[in-house]
Amino acid sequence: MEKGRQNKYIHIVHIHEKFYPHMGGSTFRLLNLLNGVAKQNPNFKFTVLCENHTKNLLSEETLSSNINIIRFKSYSLIPFLLFNLARQKRIDILHAHNYRPLFFTFLSNFFLRKPLVVEMHYVYKTSFLKQIIVNILFKLMQKNEIITISEKSKKYLSKIYKIPDERIKVVYNGIDLDFFKNFHTILKSDDYQRIFKFISKFKLKIGYIGSFYDWQGIFNFVEVARRVVEERKDRGFIMVGDGPEFLKIKKLIEKYSLEKNILVHSSVSQDKIPLFYNLIDILLLPRPSTLATETAIPLKPIEALACKKIVVGTKVGGLSELKEKITDGIFLFNRLEKIVTFLKEFDAKKYELEKIPEKLNIFSDLYQSKNLIDIYHGLTKKN
Repeated sequence: MEKGRQNKYIHIVHIHEKFYPHMGGSTFRLLNLLNGVAKQNPNFKFTVLCENHTKNLLSEETLSSNINIIRFKSYSLIPFLLFNLARQKRIDILHAHNYRPLFFTFLSNFFLRKPLVVEMHYVYKTSFLKQIIVNILFKLMQKNEIITISEKSKKYLSKIYKIPDERIKVVYNGIDLDFFKNFHTILKSDDYQRIFKFISKFKLKIGYIGSFYDWQGIFNFVEVARRVVEERKDRGFIMVGDGPEFLKIKKLIEKYSLEKNILVHSSVSQDKIPLFYNLIDILLLPRPSTLATETAIPLKPIEALACKKIVVGTKVGGLSELKEKITDGIFLFNRLEKIVTFLKEFDAKKYELEKIPEKLNIFSDLYQSKNLIDIYHGLTKKN
């Protein structure tokens, strides 16, 4: 009876890096896609193997009716966990995320013999030896699928690892558009009164939300703010998030005496993110040119556009690809000086954003999770 019941489901095991409760972009991406799959087909069940990144999290956790989490303290434990899971449940597909989970999943699959998907959330340069190993893995995965999050990533992987284009599928980030469209109906929380009080003083409100890494453009953000407020004291800036550069950013703001115009706040929970967009007029993403920013389309500008907010940033590949898809509401510049000028002279009356959400359907969780479902069905038919 138990075996017959399980056969009704398609069980996908995701082998991830950091996942819930880690609130990084990779977590939101996977959660959005899995929830989108569940909305369309409840017969999919997911197990996520992920790093116990605090070392103190539960080794197993049920996140929802269709998502279970198993955490490991060392990547070398992945084969053991997969073999143990395979003894308890039927596994239909293995879905590895990025290089390191792929390596240990691939070793396990010599024995498990399951259809395998590898998904590259971002691409980055590796050592010569690692690149050789990854190249061998991709060549051995002739019957399996490779997923990237942008066309730019696809072109890079195809070129560097000599992978035929038809073997690489693009699944963009997807969000729950209705959740962000209805951001204005969410009541202000007392927890964030400090932010409300600070930013409400300014005529133009500019924000950043995300992880505090140099490659995300956070230092460029402070530099742009510094130059803007030299002439326009009516411009206010807020930065929300966490990461290794958090304290450096706070010290830099103190160094330039920008506390009256820039507020830094720790990260907020996913359900409160629309509150952040409700407070700002512009999402500012002055990202430097790196392999990651040239090939990845981030989640935050999609969320901001869904909330009818303007996105301003640099002409890096990921943001440029997003602009090609959406066209309206995104302003990209080659140099920080041009961003500074744009923010100094910005007049909200010139920009009409009411129709922007209608153009975002390609980035909905339902649209992109359908692409994922098609990949899964294709693999199950092959096997």
